[in-house]
Amino acid sequence: MGSYLPITMSLIDSISEIGFSGKVGVLWSGGKNSSVLWDIVSREMDCTPVFIDHGLHPQETHELMHRMFRKGNFQVDIIRNDRVLGNIREGKVYLSDGAHDYTMSDPLVYRELYVNPLIEATKKYSILFAGNRWNRRPEDSYLKYFERNGSSLIVRPILHWTESEVWEYILKNRVDVNERYSKGWRIVDYAYDGKLSDVRAWDQK
Repeated sequence: MGSYLPITMSLIDSISEIGFSGKVGVLWSGGKNSSVLWDIVSREMDCTPVFIDHGLHPQETHELMHRMFRKGNFQVDIIRNDRVLGNIREGKVYLSDGAHDYTMSDPLVYRELYVNPLIEATKKYSILFAGNRWNRRPEDSYLKYFERNGSSLIVRPILHWTESEVWEYILKNRVDVNERYSKGWRIVDYAYDGKLSDVRAWDQK
């Protein structure tokens, strides 16, 4: 493997030097980045998988959660906005300003179903690992490895990884991943994400 993994391990090791200690959570979404992150961090320290349930995950994600955590005796911390999820009818999310399409591309829906639960997660964990990568989305390009959020520390140790390096780690270490990848999906965040190819995700260019 290249230099990407040693950098990640050095970042994880440096947490004790920063002086943060306490409950450790690892954000897990069912995607390849968070599955790699869990595989790495769970080998190094006691931690809890944290799943933000926005109600739009594909069935394959729930199946993977069962395989990875429940059979491994890990208690998944499922964080969700039950108030908003209880106000979804016929594909519409009813918020204080009216009805919105039930899609995470709507900024207000995204805030209520992902951002606000994420804020709650930072209140529960002294250290919260996240699997963002600089080259995955333009909005992630400004992120830093370490970010203080109140009394919590958000750690993003695979920011520098490329997609090919993620797949290299997965294949070499036999990390269990979402079955959608083997069916041609490259993005598995939401059930409505489009399938772009019949070629397995790790063989796509």
